[in-house]
This record gives sequence, C-alpha cells and structure tokens, in this order.
Amino acid sequence: MDLKFEIAGRVQGVGFRPFIYRIATRFGLKGVVFNDGEGVKIFASADKLKIEKFKKALFAELPPLAKIEKIKITETLPQNFTDFKIVKSENSQIFTPILPDFAICDDCKMEFYDTKNERFHYPFINCTNCGPRLSIIKALPYDRKNTTMNVFKMCEKCEDEYKNPLNRRYHAEPISCRKCGPELFLKNMQGKILASGEDGVKKATELLYAGKIVAVKGMGGFHIMADACNFEAVKTLRERKHRPNKPFAVMCKDENMAKKIAFISPFESKILNSNIKPILILKMKNSQNFMQNDTNNFTENSEILPNFNENSENLKKNKNFKASSNLQQNENFKINSQDSWQIGEDYIKLAQNIAPNLDKIGIFLPNTGLHLLLFEYFSNPLIATSANISGEPIIFNEDVLLKKLFNVVDFYLDNNREILTPSDDSIAQSLYFTDDFDEIDKNGFVPNVFENQNLTQSEINGKNQFKNSHNSETFKQNIFFKKNEIFQKIENLKKAQIFDQNLNFKKNIKNIIPAFFSKFFNQVENSEKAEFLCQNSNKVKFCNQNEIIEKTDILKENEIIEKNLNFTKFSDETGLLQENAKVFKNINYKISNQDEILHINKSVFSEQNKFQNSITEKNVENSFKKSHNKISQKIGRSSNQNEISVRANNFTNYEISNQNNNFQNDESFDENFKFSNKNDIFRKSAFFRKSKISFLNKKEMYKKFEIQEKNAFSQKNGILNENQAKVENLFEIANIPNCFTRSKNLRKCMTENSIFNQKVQFLRTSRGLNPKIFISDFKCKGTFLALGSELKNQFAIYKDGLIFISPYIGDLKNIATFDRFLKLLQIFTDTYKLKFDCIIGDLHPNFLHTKYFEKQGFKVIKFQHHFSHLVCALAENSLLKSGKKFLGFSFDGTGYGLDGHIWGGEVMIFDEFCFTRVTKFEEFSLIGGDNAIKNIYKIAISLIFKFGIEKKAAKFLTKFDKNEVRNLKILEKKSIKTSSLGRIFDAFACVICHLDKITYDGESGMNLEKLYIQNYVKFYEFELKNGEIKFGKVFEQIFSDEPCVAATKFINGIAELISKIALKYENDVVLSGGVFQNKTLMNRISKNFAKIGRKFYANLENPTNDSGIAYGQLNAFLSQNDKE
Repeated sequence: MDLKFEIAGRVQGVGFRPFIYRIATRFGLKGVVFNDGEGVKIFASADKLKIEKFKKALFAELPPLAKIEKIKITETLPQNFTDFKIVKSENSQIFTPILPDFAICDDCKMEFYDTKNERFHYPFINCTNCGPRLSIIKALPYDRKNTTMNVFKMCEKCEDEYKNPLNRRYHAEPISCRKCGPELFLKNMQGKILASGEDGVKKATELLYAGKIVAVKGMGGFHIMADACNFEAVKTLRERKHRPNKPFAVMCKDENMAKKIAFISPFESKILNSNIKPILILKMKNSQNFMQNDTNNFTENSEILPNFNENSENLKKNKNFKASSNLQQNENFKINSQDSWQIGEDYIKLAQNIAPNLDKIGIFLPNTGLHLLLFEYFSNPLIATSANISGEPIIFNEDVLLKKLFNVVDFYLDNNREILTPSDDSIAQSLYFTDDFDEIDKNGFVPNVFENQNLTQSEINGKNQFKNSHNSETFKQNIFFKKNEIFQKIENLKKAQIFDQNLNFKKNIKNIIPAFFSKFFNQVENSEKAEFLCQNSNKVKFCNQNEIIEKTDILKENEIIEKNLNFTKFSDETGLLQENAKVFKNINYKISNQDEILHINKSVFSEQNKFQNSITEKNVENSFKKSHNKISQKIGRSSNQNEISVRANNFTNYEISNQNNNFQNDESFDENFKFSNKNDIFRKSAFFRKSKISFLNKKEMYKKFEIQEKNAFSQKNGILNENQAKVENLFEIANIPNCFTRSKNLRKCMTENSIFNQKVQFLRTSRGLNPKIFISDFKCKGTFLALGSELKNQFAIYKDGLIFISPYIGDLKNIATFDRFLKLLQIFTDTYKLKFDCIIGDLHPNFLHTKYFEKQGFKVIKFQHHFSHLVCALAENSLLKSGKKFLGFSFDGTGYGLDGHIWGGEVMIFDEFCFTRVTKFEEFSLIGGDNAIKNIYKIAISLIFKFGIEKKAAKFLTKFDKNEVRNLKILEKKSIKTSSLGRIFDAFACVICHLDKITYDGESGMNLEKLYIQNYVKFYEFELKNGEIKFGKVFEQIFSDEPCVAATKFINGIAELISKIALKYENDVVLSGGVFQNKTLMNRISKNFAKIGRKFYANLENPTNDSGIAYGQLNAFLSQNDKE
C-alpha cells in the first residue's frame, strides 16, 4: 500500500519530521518525509495494518509544538523504497513559518535539575520542543547559519544530538551546552563585568535580597527584576519607572509558590504550566487593601452594607469574622467566590505595593533555564516587568538598556546570545462560562442552598411552589462584629418571619443526602406561626455529637440534624477529631405532613478551636446513620436500601459508597473536593455518580479533568419593618459552599480550551503564540496588509490563502514603538518577499501608520473600528460565510465613528459585509479630548453637567477647584461627543472608587471589579429610548449608594442591558471590544444568557481589545473581495 500524505499547519521548525521518522521506523514503513512550500510531505509504503497504526500515532503522539490544520491522503504508484529517510526540503524557503519563542519544556526542565546530566543548571538549555525562534532568526530557511546562534560552533556532543533523528534535539537550531554555548555576565551600569556564569547568577540574587533592581536578559528581551516581598525595593522601582499604580507581574519558581500567592483552579494550572507560560491574571490571596473601601457615605436611600472600617484592627484579629466577597481578604480571613478557594495559612506575603488597590495579580512561571537558575538561589517571588520606558517597546540591547534605564536599574545580568526581534510576555485570564443560571432571593442575592442539585422534578416543583407561596417579607441583617461577638442583639423581631437560613458548612452533609434535605426544604410553607429566635449569646455552649442526638430525641421521628464539622486531623485507630470543629447545635426541624411548618430554635452556636477530643469517628458515623434512618422512614424509604459508610484512611482518604440508585436524580452529579491539613477540608478528590458515590473508584476516570470546589459568599436574610420603609442595619454574612458544576456541564466542557466551564481568554498574544501562520478559507490571490489599530497594535497579512498575524507591538503613538512596527513588518516582507497589493486600515484619519502608507502612495481601504472588532470575533468563531446576520455589542474606549464622533458603546446588526447601528449609549462631552482619558474626573463632571445633578453631586464637586469646574462647564457644550462605554466606566470609577486620574489602561474597570459583591445580582436598569441607551438615572444613583453596591449594580446592569437588548432580536449575539476584558462582566453575562436561553460568541484566542482589530479588518476585506 503506497500513500502520499500532504500535511499543513504548524509542522515546520517544531520537530515534526523527526517525529514522523520515529513513528514510521517503529511501524516498519518505507519512504521519505520532507518540507515544502505548503507544509510537510510524506511518501510511505507498507501494508494496511501498519499504515493504520502510523495514522493513529500521527495524531495521538504529535510533538508539543506541532499542530495539524489540514491533511490530505492519496494513493500513489508503488515506489521502491528500501528504508525511511528525512530528505532535503523542497522549495521550503518561501513559506517556512516564523514561529514564536517557546517556554522551556518539561523534558529540558528535568535535565536542568538532574545533577548527572551534562546540562544540569545550564541556563540556555533547549530542544526541538522549546526555546527561542523569532528572537534569533536572521532569515529563512530556519537553519543554524541563519540565526544568531551561528557564532557558536557546536561541540562534538551537541553536533551528534543535532544530527540524530531519534534525538529530541535533532535540528534544534539553538542547541548548545556549557562547552559551546552562550555565557552569562553580571555587570554594573558602567558595563563592568562583576561575575560570570552561575557565579554571576548567585551574586545577582544576593543583590536582589539586598533590595537592588536587576535587569535580566531573557529569551525575548530584558526583564526588570526585584524582590516581590520587599516593600522598599518595589517602592524604589515605582519611583524610578514613574509607575505609581500599574500592577507588576510576578514570576514564581513553580506552581507551588504561585499557589501561596493566588487562588489557582485546575484549569488555570494548565494554562500556567503550558508551553506558552503566559502572565496569568489571578485572584490574589495576600491582598491588603480591603479596608480602603469607603462605606461611610450613606444617604437615607442608599443600600447599606457593613461598615468594616470601624474597629478594623479588632476585625483583623478576629478569626471567626467572615468578610463579604467584595472586600479584599486579610491573612486571617477566608474568601469564597465562584472563582476562588479558601485561603490556607500557607501563603507568601507580597509587598503591598505590588498591585495597589487591586485584588488581582499577574503571575507567570520561569520560561528559560536562566530563570530556573535564579530561583535555585532566590527563595522569594520576583517582580519581572518589561525593561522599557513607559509606552515604549521592550529593550533587548545592552547599549539601549544603559542609555535609557541608567537611572532605573542598579545591575544587569547579560548574555552574549544576540536578540534580533524582541517579544513580550503573553497575557491571559480564565473566564467562567456556564449554561446554568442562578435563582435570586428578594434581596438580590443568589440563594446558597444547593439549587436544584440532584432533585427530582417533583422536588423542584415543590421547592418553586414554596417560594411562590411564601408571602412574608424578607429581612435584611447587617451584623457588626465587635470584640469577637458572634451576633448583636436583634430587637423588634416579633413579626419577622423566616425566609431562609444561612448555615456555615465546610463539610457539607447535604452532598451525601441531597435529596433528603431538599425534600424537607420543599415542604416548608408560608405560615404566620414561623418564628425566628436569634439571641445575643456571648456564652457559647459546647457539647459533643451524642449530646446533639439526645437533644433532638424529643422530636421523635420528625427531625433533621445538620452538622458542620471542620476536620483537620484524623486518627486512623481512634478516629478522634483533634481541633477546628464547628457544630451547629439545637437546630430543630419539625416536619410532618405538607400542612405542617418548619419551626426553628436557633439558640446555641459553637465556636472554632474550642471543641476538641469529644467527637469520635464512631460517634459521627452512628449519629449520621441514626439521622439517616429517621429521614428514610419519614420519606418512605427503607434505611436498609442504603448503605452509607464513612472511612478515614491515613488522615487523607475518604470513601463514601451508596447502593441506592434512587438516591440521586436522573442526571448524574459530579463534584470534586480537596482536603488539606488546616482550615481547608476539601483537598482530596471525590466524585458523586448516579448509582455509586466513590471517592476512590472514579479517580482514573477523571484523571485528566479535575474540579476544585469553589465557595461563594452568600449574603442573605434581610430584615425589614412592616412598611419596608427603612432598612435596619442588620446583615448576616453566611459562608456556604456553592456547588455550581453539574454533570451536563462536565460533558459539554471537555474541550481543548475548556474544563468545567472555564475558558482561557488571551489579552496579549506574543511569546508562545505569535507570530502565527495558518491556512484560511479564502481562495483569492493577492497580498494584503491590515494595519490594525494605533493602540495595542498587531498587524495581519494575507498571501494567497495564508494568513500571518504578528506578535503584540504596542502603542504606535510612541516613535520607538512605531519604529518597531516598521522593523517587524520589514522582517516579514523581506523573508517572504511580499509586495502588497492593498493596504487595509482604520477609519481614523490621523493614525500614524495609516498616514505613513498613504504617503508611500498606497490607497488605504478603511473599515470602521467597531465593525472590525465584531468581524474579528466572527472569524475566530468560524461564523464567516454563514449567511446570517448577528447582533453585535462592540464596547470599548475609543473608536472613530462614521459621523466623526468617538464611538465606543455600539450595538449593531451586522455580518462580515456591512453593519447597521441599532442603538448606542447616549452621547456626552469628552471635555479636553484625549486629556480627559487620563484625567477621568473631567468625564465625571461632564456627566454631572449633562444630567443636571450638581446638587446631588455637590459633595463630589467640592473636591475640585471652583474655577476649574466653572471652566469645564463652559467647555462641556463645545467638546467632542462620545458614546464610549469605556469612558462611562471611567466616570463611574471616578465617583465610586475616588479615582480622579488613571495611570494605565483598564485601571477603572479593575478598581470597580475589586468592589464587586459576588452572588449579589441586583442591577441598575438602563433605559432604552429613542434608539439610545439612557444612563442618567443610573449615574445619579451612584452618588447615594454604598460603593460596593454601586460598583456591583453597575457591572450587573451592563450585563442585564445586553440580555435585555438580545431579547428584542432573534439574531445570535457577538461581543467584542476592550470592555469585554472585564472578567466579572463576562461571567455575569454568561449567567444571564443561560437564564434567557441564548448563546453568545466572543474573542478568546484573539484579544478582544484593539490587538484584534487587524484580524477583523483583514477578514472584512477578504469577505467583501470574495463576494465581488
């Protein structure tokens, strides 16, 4: 059997040919493999069985960097092959792809740490699966002689590896070792060598410990490094770089170190450890800014949340205090939200000025052997920020470093491997997408019982019936925690009725018998007899599990005992619980028939760390079985049908088995828990299925896909008086696990970029991602250049069916960055001998790169900015040529409109050919033009004038000079108009967060996100009127609402607005633009769309910010060209 394989994709320069050689020789194929202008060609001869094995291995064992985009297999005439060979490439020079630099692979990392390996601690270790590409290429084809490694002659050992097709370093062009490779030098800012090699690294780490600023030359340029735990070092760096607020990225030695800084889900772990090694934006553990929220500025009509500023020092010391999730958490606090896990005691305290006023942090792992070597001698995380002057590209040359950063850097760690083309670090974040939605209580919070999990349809209907028939008013509590009091005295509660009870479960027995508990919750009906007894108890009583059983015996068979046990220590022999146990006692549920009601006597709570050595594993098991038997009898199920066992194995393993198929509902439920030694019981995998619940048997099945239970704060139980006129300042915060993952989601989300509803969204595409070349679906002939936007620039090129996308370049308003744009473009034009038939650009008349090509004599075909955003999303989601019209939301900061105004809050009906603007945010004046984009208080004042709310905003206006305010009012009517939602975000952040100026892009949105209250779903309602989105009433309300509430309702309001507009149209929804970088907003949109049963498309692979504009421009042009 003789076949020809034609393979296209990322198959050149990634070890693909030696991979083919290895599997072909393994299965006894005869033939050849070579590169050509279209990809890789294989001629193979063997019997059918061997060919089938070869084809299976071709996809199953693909090299880490390789990607097959297209494969064509045809039969050929027999050829007399005697063996299998790699032969010389045929015409491969023209279309050999320029690949990005890739982070160190696991194989090289193992060799780096292997004391017996020749490359032990070698800083420039690499192989075919990793290492530099773009940064060292002089020309194509990609051979060593055409790279900056040509000055290093390979030693005999390296040359043998280079020529051996069975070796991982076969044709790895940067291959080297200590004998023949580049060298390291530690230098002062006069260029004097202080140390070299590994000794230079040691001395560099000593300087870092001393608080010095050290520049380190990595794969694609210099990083500026400092001790991330040294406040003074970080302060010095901020002062020298004139970077007051912009957060610094932090490099960690490994994931274990990263987990001591931030919350990392299993999905985020995969991103962090990938061969991209991007800067990943994560929720920070060590956040110190939570006390800065202004919660004192209330009016009579404002929504009220706790005043946490009062007695803040006592609050910090109170380990029993549970803060709402909108606030940043101190080391003694525990956070629960949909994308966070419990803080343990084992964490690293970063300098507070790493990410001022934020609860997020960018973390990435070492991408070269040099960075690994630094961490061999340095135990703290390191600031690793691009070495540049603000707004300019990364510095990669020693001379430029000494010239531009002489007053910033103290020392630098240099090497003699030349960088020709620099590259920045890629940036990513994970998003939580779902096809599930939340039910909401009357206070605007998501209920924290297990909503409809594992319930039969009748149980769900019963629960809904209860909610619909419950006519009592809900009541709102705001408990002030002072001097370690658990509750304050609550007065005048005679008429208060029960709406819900928040119980703090850390080990949730409901997961074991969810249907039983749900059965009883569903039977709760509205009744005037319902009572709520809450006592101010400073006298905390303690009893063991047997005492609880005795107390509840008086209820005979109408009872449920709910237990919350925080297990931190088991004895394999005695099963003693040693510490950290919480027991809610004397909570009696009296349930009989449907006409009976639920009575609650909640009088005694136990306290953490005061209950020891009193409950044995045997007691727990007996008590559990006793309660279970009574419950089973109550709902008509024999306890003999169920066997439930709890077993502790070596302090870690749990196994729970259940033999009753009716125990759970028809849809299986999967959940993963993890258990650890302190303050976190969920650290060992556990999986619940329909017929069996086994923590051990399902491990293999889900070996590849982990779930980490995420806890969400749920803030509930509002207390109102009869007229609901005045909200009492009583708000009880309860901390309950939120099991959000369902088995149906599990099955849907096992895709390349999604594990359990998490997806990766790239915000900057450079190292490890771009440049990239791929085959498009367009067939037209020609060479076209899409210039992209002026900010966050990337360009895109089309050549006879192939599309090239450049790495991130930056803001072209800066001359140095524009020069980099031209040089990088020159590399592509020279390498591929490109002559452009057409230039594609933005509608803006004053973009520097557009004017440059117009002066060169090119006719520039222009597309509107926001239309390009949306077409980019269409192309990424394979929606071109669908023949459909879409409803597009293009929300960002700035884009030149058809009317000459600044657009940025646009809703369009569109396809790849044209668009119709169906609505937009009402326009307002951008006083001062570009100056207002930095001085955002001018935008806020402009809105105050527009909506005529000077009196309402009087206190806010007193911060500013009266003459300036008067002058701004005069300028307001004459200024350029904008509909930008990005600018509206700025104005809201100015008022809510007291942020008068911004110093970096996205600062407003990130500050608003910091205040966001998880699970609080009330929203500001934007008005749709006369083809515009009116927001005057919304803006007025933020002056009276508490900041956390205002920020939350604003973000929720934007999400609700999108859903509201989507319901007016039948078209599928597309989202694009910089506003959709806001993770909180995207997660809320996902929830809302699940609720209304609609789907949406967004940018994930291509940045949703202006870096994606070029790809959108190119696809819009090609679509119209194909149509013609």
